[in-house]
Amino acid sequence: MIDHLMDPILEDVLSENIVADVMLSTSETAHEGDHTSTELMQPIDNLIEDTASLPVSIIASDLVVDLVVTSATSLTHSHTASQPNTSGTLSASNLAFGTFISLLRNPIKAYSNSTDYTSSDISERSATAKAVLQALFEMYNMSPYESTTSSMSGEMDSGSEEMDSGSMTMHHHHLVDMLLLSGEETVTAINDGSWFDPNTWNSGEVPSYGAKVLIPSGITVLYDQESTARIDIIKVDGNLIFAHDQSTKLIVDTLFSTTIGTVYIGTEENPVQADKTTQIIIDSLSAVDDPMQLGKGVILSGKTRVYGAEKLDFVSLQNAHAGDNMLTLDLPLGDTVPTGWQVGDQLVLGGTAYNAAGSDADNTRFQDEVLTITAINGNQISFINSNITEGDNTILRFDHVRPVGFEDQVNLYVANTTRNVSIQTENGKDVPLENRGHVMFMHNNDVQVKNAGFYELGRSDKNKIVDEVVTNRDGSEGMGTNVRGRYAMHFHRAGAEDINSTPAIASGNAVVGSPGWGIVHHDSHAILENNVVFDVLGAGIVAESGNEIGRWSNNITIKTTGDDDPSEGFDHTKARVKNFDMGFNGEGYWLQGAGQVLMTDNIAVSAAGAGLGIFGGADGGVSARDKQVIQVSNLPAAWQDIAKGRGDESVVDASSVPLLGVSGFEVYNSGKGILTWGSMLNSDGQLSLDVPGSNTVVTAVPAHSYRSSIDDFQLWNIRNNGVQLWYTSQYDLSNGLILADTTIHPNGRGAGIANNGKNHTFTNLHIEDFAFGIQLPNDYGGNVGGAFHRDIIGSVIKDSYISGVRSNFIFFDNDNHYLQLEGNTFGTVVNNNASPTGSFNVAAIGGLAYHFDASASNDVDPWSAHSKYETSGIIAYGWDFNNDSVIDAFGRQVNHYFTATGMQSVSLTVWDQMGQATTLFQTVDVQQTAYGNAFLNGDFSQNSFLGSNSGSSVYAGAGWGRGGAAYVDTSGVLVLSDGNDWSASIGQVVQDNYLRRGQQLLKLDLKNINGASEYYKRNQISLSLWGVSGQFENTLSVNGPQQSGALAMDADQLLNVSLGDIDSNDWQALSWDLDFGLGYQYLLVEIHMQKGNDAGDYVAVDNFSLTGDGAIVLGASSMAMGMSGVASVEPIDSQPAIYPASHNMEDMLHTVHF
Repeated sequence: MIDHLMDPILEDVLSENIVADVMLSTSETAHEGDHTSTELMQPIDNLIEDTASLPVSIIASDLVVDLVVTSATSLTHSHTASQPNTSGTLSASNLAFGTFISLLRNPIKAYSNSTDYTSSDISERSATAKAVLQALFEMYNMSPYESTTSSMSGEMDSGSEEMDSGSMTMHHHHLVDMLLLSGEETVTAINDGSWFDPNTWNSGEVPSYGAKVLIPSGITVLYDQESTARIDIIKVDGNLIFAHDQSTKLIVDTLFSTTIGTVYIGTEENPVQADKTTQIIIDSLSAVDDPMQLGKGVILSGKTRVYGAEKLDFVSLQNAHAGDNMLTLDLPLGDTVPTGWQVGDQLVLGGTAYNAAGSDADNTRFQDEVLTITAINGNQISFINSNITEGDNTILRFDHVRPVGFEDQVNLYVANTTRNVSIQTENGKDVPLENRGHVMFMHNNDVQVKNAGFYELGRSDKNKIVDEVVTNRDGSEGMGTNVRGRYAMHFHRAGAEDINSTPAIASGNAVVGSPGWGIVHHDSHAILENNVVFDVLGAGIVAESGNEIGRWSNNITIKTTGDDDPSEGFDHTKARVKNFDMGFNGEGYWLQGAGQVLMTDNIAVSAAGAGLGIFGGADGGVSARDKQVIQVSNLPAAWQDIAKGRGDESVVDASSVPLLGVSGFEVYNSGKGILTWGSMLNSDGQLSLDVPGSNTVVTAVPAHSYRSSIDDFQLWNIRNNGVQLWYTSQYDLSNGLILADTTIHPNGRGAGIANNGKNHTFTNLHIEDFAFGIQLPNDYGGNVGGAFHRDIIGSVIKDSYISGVRSNFIFFDNDNHYLQLEGNTFGTVVNNNASPTGSFNVAAIGGLAYHFDASASNDVDPWSAHSKYETSGIIAYGWDFNNDSVIDAFGRQVNHYFTATGMQSVSLTVWDQMGQATTLFQTVDVQQTAYGNAFLNGDFSQNSFLGSNSGSSVYAGAGWGRGGAAYVDTSGVLVLSDGNDWSASIGQVVQDNYLRRGQQLLKLDLKNINGASEYYKRNQISLSLWGVSGQFENTLSVNGPQQSGALAMDADQLLNVSLGDIDSNDWQALSWDLDFGLGYQYLLVEIHMQKGNDAGDYVAVDNFSLTGDGAIVLGASSMAMGMSGVASVEPIDSQPAIYPASHNMEDMLHTVHF
């Protein structure tokens, strides 16, 4: 004990004599015999009051608690000789120890049991205890919020990047252990054997009402009967096994296992027999009473196996109509009856129509039907309808039918929610939420749960915002009225750091009735397959943190009802987002963050929100995230360079990763089909993705061109938008059926695809019966340097069909769109729709390159009836430059390099909002022309500059950027030095798109006056020109273009010369002949000056140009190899050239490939 006290952190504590005082007073009180509760509470009161004034570092010490616990425990053992107290009177040491721990766990309850304390005493000491708890949380080096929700409640670890998983796990288990501390147990197993054998227990009696049971390590207890005894708590350090060949029932407030404990309910070889049941019933007579509200439920940290009888979880069926008394199933091939189904099983038949005035209580809102099987005749099922309370209850109330014409393309489903192994809240539908149980598999992915039922579980309420015990995520004080993490079935922080770990498995389970979420895959590696979730409020199946890995396959969710305020959105200014409180609108599936859970063949029915919600977290709210990053090693092999050049390349921002994949997804009778929000947002299509608030992210936001894919999906009877891509980029949607619910409105509502995103591809989609087919993806934000950026962020729609809508397309913004249309069919015909009118102008660029501008095209139909925006009414512009009837380029303004001179036929096709097209043919006389100046403001007539960060491809076409004090003087020349500045620079980026080819002439006028005679003080001037293919980063440094993350880039340094030795009071005309070959996508030029701060120094530049004679150079546009430049220096006004022999002309080729 003395050695234990010598820990350095306790020196200050010991100096305060607090620990000694409490130990002494506790000991003295204990040995004086039994006292009043007030007397026995006094040492503990002293400890609480004294420690409240101590520095946090002292209070935080877990050893302070250890000392009190150890001393009280030793006193207990010495005073009672390890014998149970049978006198009915608590010994002093027992009471002192118990009071202290109870105070930590539930101060109100502890003090309310002491009759000598007034209500004000209780309130005051409860507040003090809460403050002490908050201080104790600091021992985990986390904020109160993080401690409350991760260490204490098993939830959020916002600071988890700074805390290794082993430490986090230890902290969590420490708090789980506090549910039953050593010495609190009233019954301990001492022998292997049956729970119901008195010889198993140290008391010689079977645990009874209120028992606190410990199954120690090395002991195996078999639970093999049904019992009505209400057990308070069971702690499993050993092994608890439920019989598989006998029916069992356990009523318990809290069942938990530690990391060394195991719980078995059947095995894979011997599941609980189909004619037997295993029931774990959570006692609901009282509310959860530990301060972090972790208890009251099943919390398993050790190896867990649950195997119920095999059952066909759900199956498709034929159309069923109101009044039908039979369901006809589409059984799997080879089956003659539904596997495992029995008379008495409960079924849920998903609705296909929606009644906004209906009720969730009786299922009239979504028109789902809850049925009980009365007979099974092959694939035909007879039933009692649980929602019919009067009259014939053997029939259906509603029609359940596929859309006409699509019967062979979509399915109806009925699910079986009965399992012979179950965990449930006693009378769960009728008790307050705080009396309900929850299930958590914590920090151990050695978990397999198959064919079990989870009924009326969960306390976290998605109908109101999260409210933690101490501090909420937004910094507000927590009152503990709605603690997160108390779900019906919860896989909590296990294995997410390693894709090669063994995943937890949940298969064939049924989750019914939850005020929050159904199955929660939280910061874990897990496989969820063949599960049924019915009647939950927030979301059916959830990936909570954003770093989850694993697979969801062939699951079904039915009836996710949503919160009472569906207008509460996902904007980062909303309280929900600030508190990382997502998945509340009634989504079937909620995929957070990186989306590295492979989703295949999942089904969502009757979702108030979206069938699938994908919340990347890129649209603000960064600081509230649970997980900022995901391990790159957990991503597919093709994406291993995704964090390249971004600091710690072992992790990547969670909102900036493509989905692992979504395929075979089915949604019907739902508000939306698929919703994305803040997933891989890239507003301008350039360089790094966009993550507002990324300064709080632990690693830099990546730059990459990887894409998310959603393939082979069916969304039907959708009430709002079929697919909504909000603040989202780089998504590919293919092979999808998107049908509106025409029972709501004859033309449906919303859009088949609604978005304000960028750079999407829609292929082989069938869209019908919405108000609008597709809300055009906008490309606003890509015009920092002109319209050329739009071919980076525009979207493609091809091989798709749109029909039955009021308008095939609707604008998101005022003509800010770049759209490609290829091979589409538009079935909607609107009477008197006028054809659009095409018109374009042509201008020579140089060589055989020409600029085409179709801005004068328009559609005469009034657009205001369908859009709040004033637009030309044209949704796409397609160009054919070689008369082969194939579109060669898209865009309102495009450039093209022809392959021959002479008369060339050019056609422009324009489409209006109905998809109606007009093609205009025009002949262009193509001739070789000289190239004009590639660079803007080459004569510096405009005294306007961007900053020094403007040297990247983002600023192509935006003009000059500068670093330092460069300026344009009154004579209209660019001054780099006037003797006052050590350094200055200018640069400019041009997006040329391989148009400038062959021989080019770079020219500039330079005046360089050295004010100092010393050679080492001479002005240093360098000129560089790069040809670049691919986006690049640059800050007008001498390093030139740099690869941006994982984006491919090739760069040729075409010119690199030093001009500092050209010293003259007169202007010098300099020029270099350069061969551009087949051209470049971007050109970058930079001039750098240093050592210009001596008196008399002067450096100025004027008349900067890059021109060419336009000699024809043919070939495929690709990365051209840079050619050597030949320089010449000519004096202006026939003045003699000054070109010293020491001039360092470096015009060698420098090529960089990434």
